[in-house]
Amino acid sequence: MTKVHRVPFPKAARHIATRPLERVSTDVCGPFATRSINHDRYFCVFIDHFTNYVHVALMKHKSDFEDVFEAYFHAAQAIHQPLTLTHLHSDNAMDTTRMRKFCAANGVTQVLTPPYSSASNGRAERCIRTITEAAQAMRHHSGLPPSFWSYAAMAAAYTLNHIPRSFTPGARASAPIELWERFKAKNIQDLLPLLRPLGCECVCLRNKRKKIEIKGERCVFLGYAPLSKAYYLLSLDSQRIITARNVITNETNFPYARRDQAKLLDKINQFGADGDYDDDAKQDDPDASEASGTEPPNTRHELDDHDQPDGKCRYTLGC
Repeated sequence: MTKVHRVPFPKAARHIATRPLERVSTDVCGPFATRSINHDRYFCVFIDHFTNYVHVALMKHKSDFEDVFEAYFHAAQAIHQPLTLTHLHSDNAMDTTRMRKFCAANGVTQVLTPPYSSASNGRAERCIRTITEAAQAMRHHSGLPPSFWSYAAMAAAYTLNHIPRSFTPGARASAPIELWERFKAKNIQDLLPLLRPLGCECVCLRNKRKKIEIKGERCVFLGYAPLSKAYYLLSLDSQRIITARNVITNETNFPYARRDQAKLLDKINQFGADGDYDDDAKQDDPDASEASGTEPPNTRHELDDHDQPDGKCRYTLGC
Protein backbone atom coordinates (compact mmCIF):
# COMPACT_ATOMS: atom_id res chain seq x y z
CA MET A 1 0.00 0.00 0.00
CA THR A 2 2.84 2.42 0.76
CA LYS A 3 5.16 1.50 -2.13
CA VAL A 4 2.90 2.21 -5.09
CA HIS A 5 4.62 4.43 -7.64
CA ARG A 6 4.34 5.43 -11.28
CA VAL A 7 5.41 2.83 -13.80
CA PRO A 8 8.01 4.15 -16.28
CA PHE A 9 6.92 4.70 -19.85
CA PRO A 10 8.58 2.69 -22.65
CA LYS A 11 11.44 4.46 -24.41
CA ALA A 12 10.54 3.15 -27.86
CA ALA A 13 7.17 3.22 -29.61
CA ARG A 14 5.43 -0.09 -30.08
CA HIS A 15 3.93 0.83 -33.45
CA ILE A 16 5.80 2.85 -36.09
CA ALA A 17 3.84 4.44 -38.92
CA THR A 18 4.79 3.32 -42.43
CA ARG A 19 2.54 5.63 -44.45
CA PRO A 20 0.77 8.99 -44.09
CA LEU A 21 -2.43 9.05 -42.02
CA GLU A 22 -1.69 5.68 -40.44
CA ARG A 23 -1.40 7.32 -37.00
CA VAL A 24 -2.25 10.90 -36.01
CA SER A 25 -1.87 12.48 -32.56
CA THR A 26 -3.99 15.40 -31.42
CA ASP A 27 -4.39 17.61 -28.37
CA VAL A 28 -5.91 20.95 -27.35
CA CYS A 29 -4.03 23.88 -25.79
CA GLY A 30 -5.86 26.54 -23.78
CA PRO A 31 -7.75 28.48 -22.66
CA PHE A 32 -5.47 31.48 -23.02
CA ALA A 33 -5.91 34.40 -20.65
CA THR A 34 -6.01 36.84 -23.57
CA ARG A 35 -8.35 36.23 -26.45
CA SER A 36 -6.81 36.52 -29.87
CA ILE A 37 -7.64 39.33 -32.26
CA ASN A 38 -10.20 36.94 -33.82
CA HIS A 39 -11.64 36.06 -30.38
CA ASP A 40 -10.02 32.60 -30.22
CA ARG A 41 -9.16 31.07 -26.84
CA TYR A 42 -7.84 27.62 -27.86
CA PHE A 43 -5.83 25.92 -30.56
CA CYS A 44 -5.47 22.23 -31.35
CA VAL A 45 -2.73 20.36 -33.16
CA PHE A 46 -2.77 17.31 -35.42
CA ILE A 47 0.59 15.56 -35.98
CA ASP A 48 1.00 12.84 -38.58
CA HIS A 49 3.47 10.23 -37.27
CA PHE A 50 4.96 9.35 -40.64
CA THR A 51 5.50 12.81 -42.15
CA ASN A 52 5.75 14.84 -38.89
CA TYR A 53 3.45 17.38 -40.52
CA VAL A 54 1.76 19.68 -38.00
CA HIS A 55 -1.68 21.15 -38.57
CA VAL A 56 -2.85 23.91 -36.21
CA ALA A 57 -6.52 24.91 -35.94
CA LEU A 58 -7.86 27.81 -33.85
CA MET A 59 -11.00 27.47 -31.75
CA LYS A 60 -13.20 29.89 -29.84
CA HIS A 61 -14.56 27.16 -27.57
CA LYS A 62 -13.25 23.74 -26.59
CA SER A 63 -16.50 22.18 -27.77
CA ASP A 64 -15.54 23.15 -31.35
CA PHE A 65 -13.03 20.28 -31.50
CA GLU A 66 -15.47 17.89 -33.20
CA ASP A 67 -16.05 20.32 -36.07
CA VAL A 68 -12.32 20.99 -36.39
CA PHE A 69 -11.48 17.29 -36.48
CA GLU A 70 -14.09 16.53 -39.14
CA ALA A 71 -12.74 19.34 -41.31
CA TYR A 72 -9.17 18.05 -40.86
CA PHE A 73 -10.27 14.47 -41.61
CA HIS A 74 -11.93 15.36 -44.93
CA ALA A 75 -9.07 17.66 -45.99
CA ALA A 76 -6.45 14.98 -45.24
CA GLN A 77 -8.47 12.33 -47.06
CA ALA A 78 -8.64 14.53 -50.15
CA ILE A 79 -4.84 14.96 -50.21
CA HIS A 80 -3.88 11.32 -49.60
CA GLN A 81 -6.55 9.34 -51.43
CA PRO A 82 -6.96 6.37 -51.35
CA LEU A 83 -5.20 6.33 -47.96
CA THR A 84 -7.39 6.75 -44.89
CA LEU A 85 -6.88 7.67 -41.26
CA THR A 86 -6.78 4.51 -39.14
CA HIS A 87 -5.59 5.47 -35.62
CA LEU A 88 -6.22 8.70 -33.69
CA HIS A 89 -4.17 9.23 -30.50
CA SER A 90 -5.74 11.63 -28.00
CA ASP A 91 -6.62 12.03 -24.33
CA ASN A 92 -9.99 11.24 -22.79
CA ALA A 93 -11.34 14.75 -23.31
CA MET A 94 -11.87 13.88 -27.00
CA ASP A 95 -13.82 10.73 -26.14
CA THR A 96 -17.28 12.18 -26.75
CA THR A 97 -20.41 10.58 -28.18
CA ARG A 98 -20.12 12.50 -31.42
CA MET A 99 -16.46 11.51 -31.82
CA ARG A 100 -17.27 7.84 -31.21
CA LYS A 101 -19.99 7.85 -33.86
CA PHE A 102 -17.84 9.67 -36.42
CA CYS A 103 -14.81 7.42 -35.88
CA ALA A 104 -16.92 4.27 -36.03
CA ALA A 105 -18.57 5.38 -39.27
CA ASN A 106 -15.24 6.19 -40.94
CA GLY A 107 -13.12 3.28 -39.69
CA VAL A 108 -10.96 5.29 -37.27
CA THR A 109 -9.65 3.59 -34.14
CA GLN A 110 -9.36 5.85 -31.11
CA VAL A 111 -6.23 5.32 -28.97
CA LEU A 112 -6.88 7.06 -25.63
CA THR A 113 -4.38 7.85 -22.90
CA PRO A 114 -4.93 6.48 -19.38
CA PRO A 115 -6.15 9.03 -16.80
CA TYR A 116 -3.42 11.35 -15.45
CA SER A 117 -0.93 9.97 -17.98
CA SER A 118 -0.48 12.71 -20.54
CA ALA A 119 2.97 11.32 -21.40
CA SER A 120 1.21 8.52 -23.28
CA ASN A 121 0.35 11.15 -25.88
CA GLY A 122 3.83 12.62 -25.75
CA ARG A 123 4.12 13.46 -29.43
CA ALA A 124 1.19 15.90 -29.25
CA GLU A 125 2.28 17.30 -25.87
CA ARG A 126 5.81 17.99 -27.12
CA CYS A 127 4.48 19.57 -30.30
CA ILE A 128 2.29 21.98 -28.31
CA ARG A 129 5.25 22.95 -26.15
CA THR A 130 7.41 23.59 -29.23
CA ILE A 131 4.74 25.73 -30.89
CA THR A 132 3.93 27.78 -27.78
CA GLU A 133 7.59 28.47 -27.02
CA ALA A 134 8.31 29.41 -30.63
CA ALA A 135 5.21 31.64 -30.76
CA GLN A 136 6.20 33.39 -27.53
CA ALA A 137 9.73 34.01 -28.80
CA MET A 138 8.49 35.33 -32.15
CA ARG A 139 5.91 37.63 -30.58
CA HIS A 140 8.38 38.92 -27.98
CA HIS A 141 11.00 39.63 -30.63
CA SER A 142 8.51 41.47 -32.84
CA GLY A 143 6.89 43.45 -30.01
CA LEU A 144 3.35 42.51 -31.10
CA PRO A 145 0.56 42.72 -28.47
CA PRO A 146 -0.51 39.50 -26.68
CA SER A 147 -3.74 39.29 -28.70
CA PHE A 148 -1.69 38.35 -31.79
CA TRP A 149 -0.70 34.98 -30.26
CA SER A 150 -2.89 33.12 -32.77
CA TYR A 151 -0.92 34.46 -35.75
CA ALA A 152 2.33 33.63 -33.95
CA ALA A 153 1.20 30.03 -33.36
CA MET A 154 0.20 29.57 -37.00
CA ALA A 155 3.50 31.06 -38.19
CA ALA A 156 5.45 28.76 -35.85
CA ALA A 157 3.70 25.66 -37.24
CA TYR A 158 4.27 26.84 -40.81
CA THR A 159 7.99 27.25 -40.10
CA LEU A 160 8.27 23.81 -38.50
CA ASN A 161 6.66 22.19 -41.54
CA HIS A 162 9.29 23.70 -43.86
CA ILE A 163 12.34 22.55 -41.84
CA PRO A 164 13.67 18.96 -42.18
CA ARG A 165 13.33 17.04 -38.91
CA SER A 166 16.19 14.55 -39.43
CA PHE A 167 19.70 14.60 -40.82
CA THR A 168 21.24 11.86 -42.92
CA PRO A 169 24.97 12.15 -43.82
CA GLY A 170 25.40 12.50 -47.56
CA ALA A 171 21.70 13.02 -48.26
CA ARG A 172 19.11 15.72 -47.68
CA ALA A 173 16.18 14.78 -45.48
CA SER A 174 12.73 15.74 -46.68
CA ALA A 175 10.78 18.47 -44.93
CA PRO A 176 7.35 17.54 -43.51
CA ILE A 177 5.57 19.71 -46.10
CA GLU A 178 7.23 17.71 -48.90
CA LEU A 179 6.06 14.37 -47.50
CA TRP A 180 2.58 15.65 -46.69
CA GLU A 181 1.89 17.33 -50.05
CA ARG A 182 3.90 14.70 -51.98
CA PHE A 183 6.38 16.86 -53.86
CA LYS A 184 10.18 17.04 -53.87
CA ALA A 185 12.06 20.34 -53.81
CA LYS A 186 15.41 20.52 -55.56
CA ASN A 187 17.14 21.72 -52.41
CA ILE A 188 16.33 23.28 -49.06
CA GLN A 189 16.89 26.75 -50.53
CA ASP A 190 13.65 26.34 -52.50
CA LEU A 191 11.67 26.16 -49.23
CA LEU A 192 13.35 28.86 -47.15
CA PRO A 193 12.60 31.92 -49.37
CA LEU A 194 8.93 31.63 -48.39
CA LEU A 195 9.67 32.24 -44.70
CA ARG A 196 9.54 35.73 -43.18
CA PRO A 197 10.09 36.94 -39.59
CA LEU A 198 6.89 37.67 -37.72
CA GLY A 199 6.18 41.35 -37.11
CA CYS A 200 8.70 42.77 -39.58
CA GLU A 201 7.96 45.84 -41.66
CA CYS A 202 6.76 45.25 -45.20
CA VAL A 203 5.22 47.06 -48.14
CA CYS A 204 2.41 45.57 -50.22
CA LEU A 205 1.11 46.65 -53.59
CA ARG A 206 -2.16 48.60 -53.53
CA ASN A 207 -4.62 46.89 -55.87
CA LYS A 208 -7.13 49.77 -55.86
CA ARG A 209 -5.43 53.08 -56.45
CA LYS A 210 -5.35 56.05 -58.78
CA LYS A 211 -2.47 56.74 -61.09
CA ILE A 212 -1.09 59.60 -59.03
CA GLU A 213 -1.28 57.74 -55.71
CA ILE A 214 1.58 55.85 -54.09
CA LYS A 215 1.69 52.20 -55.12
CA GLY A 216 2.83 50.75 -51.79
CA GLU A 217 1.16 50.49 -48.40
CA ARG A 218 3.15 50.09 -45.14
CA CYS A 219 2.20 46.96 -43.23
CA VAL A 220 3.37 44.55 -40.53
CA PHE A 221 3.90 40.90 -41.45
CA LEU A 222 1.56 38.55 -39.51
CA GLY A 223 1.83 35.17 -41.20
CA TYR A 224 0.83 32.96 -44.11
CA ALA A 225 -2.61 32.49 -45.62
CA PRO A 226 -3.52 28.77 -45.39
CA LEU A 227 -5.74 28.61 -48.48
CA SER A 228 -3.65 30.66 -50.91
CA LYS A 229 -0.05 31.54 -51.70
CA ALA A 230 -0.28 34.89 -49.94
CA TYR A 231 0.56 36.60 -46.64
CA TYR A 232 -1.43 38.06 -43.76
CA LEU A 233 -0.53 41.71 -43.17
CA LEU A 234 -1.61 44.39 -40.71
CA SER A 235 -1.98 47.71 -42.51
CA LEU A 236 -0.45 50.59 -40.55
CA ASP A 237 -2.63 53.12 -42.38
CA SER A 238 -6.08 51.55 -42.09
CA GLN A 239 -5.37 49.23 -39.13
CA ARG A 240 -6.97 46.32 -41.01
CA ILE A 241 -5.70 42.78 -41.53
CA ILE A 242 -5.37 42.15 -45.26
CA THR A 243 -4.22 39.30 -47.51
CA ALA A 244 -1.67 40.17 -50.17
CA ARG A 245 0.72 38.39 -52.51
CA ASN A 246 2.94 41.20 -53.83
CA VAL A 247 4.94 41.97 -50.70
CA ILE A 248 8.43 43.38 -50.08
CA THR A 249 9.72 42.84 -46.54
CA ASN A 250 12.32 44.66 -44.47
CA GLU A 251 13.48 41.89 -42.14
CA THR A 252 15.62 44.20 -39.98
CA ASN A 253 12.88 46.64 -38.92
CA PHE A 254 10.07 45.75 -36.50
CA PRO A 255 7.64 48.67 -36.02
CA TYR A 256 6.06 47.47 -32.77
CA ALA A 257 9.43 46.61 -31.24
CA ARG A 258 10.74 50.05 -32.25
CA ARG A 259 7.80 51.66 -30.45
CA ASP A 260 8.64 49.77 -27.24
CA GLN A 261 12.28 50.79 -27.53
CA ALA A 262 11.26 54.44 -27.92
CA LYS A 263 9.22 54.28 -24.70
CA LEU A 264 12.14 52.70 -22.85
CA LEU A 265 14.54 55.38 -24.10
CA ASP A 266 12.13 58.10 -22.94
CA LYS A 267 12.12 56.62 -19.43
CA ILE A 268 15.91 56.38 -19.39
CA ASN A 269 16.29 59.97 -20.57
CA GLN A 270 13.81 61.21 -17.98
CA PHE A 271 15.64 59.32 -15.25
CA GLY A 272 18.92 60.86 -16.37
CA ALA A 273 17.41 64.34 -16.25
CA ASP A 274 15.63 64.08 -12.87
CA GLY A 275 17.92 61.63 -11.12
CA ASP A 276 15.14 60.18 -8.93
CA TYR A 277 12.51 59.20 -11.47
CA ASP A 278 10.61 56.02 -10.59
CA ASP A 279 7.73 55.42 -12.95
CA ASP A 280 6.50 52.24 -11.27
CA ALA A 281 6.41 53.79 -7.83
CA LYS A 282 4.44 56.82 -9.06
CA GLN A 283 1.88 54.59 -10.72
CA ASP A 284 1.47 52.37 -7.65
CA ASP A 285 1.33 55.21 -5.08
CA PRO A 286 -1.94 57.22 -5.40
CA ASP A 287 -0.84 59.66 -2.66
CA ALA A 288 2.12 60.75 -4.77
CA SER A 289 -0.21 61.45 -7.66
CA GLU A 290 -2.51 63.54 -5.47
CA ALA A 291 0.41 65.49 -4.02
CA SER A 292 1.69 66.34 -7.48
CA GLY A 293 -1.79 67.42 -8.60
CA THR A 294 -2.05 64.73 -11.31
CA GLU A 295 -4.52 61.92 -11.59
CA PRO A 296 -3.23 58.32 -11.46
CA PRO A 297 -2.98 56.84 -14.94
CA ASN A 298 -5.72 54.59 -16.17
CA THR A 299 -4.21 51.10 -16.47
CA ARG A 300 -7.27 49.28 -17.78
CA HIS A 301 -6.68 47.27 -20.94
CA GLU A 302 -9.67 46.29 -23.03
CA LEU A 303 -8.09 43.37 -24.85
CA ASP A 304 -11.38 41.65 -25.62
CA ASP A 305 -12.96 44.52 -27.56
CA HIS A 306 -10.14 45.31 -29.95
CA ASP A 307 -11.87 43.67 -32.91
CA GLN A 308 -14.22 46.36 -34.20
CA PRO A 309 -17.35 45.56 -36.27
CA ASP A 310 -15.78 47.34 -39.21
CA GLY A 311 -12.72 45.08 -39.07
CA LYS A 312 -10.40 47.75 -37.65
CA CYS A 313 -7.81 47.07 -34.98
CA ARG A 314 -7.27 49.45 -32.03
CA TYR A 315 -3.55 48.89 -31.80
CA THR A 316 -1.84 51.89 -33.32
CA LEU A 317 1.77 52.88 -33.58
CA GLY A 318 3.37 55.95 -32.18
CA CYS A 319 5.95 56.18 -34.96
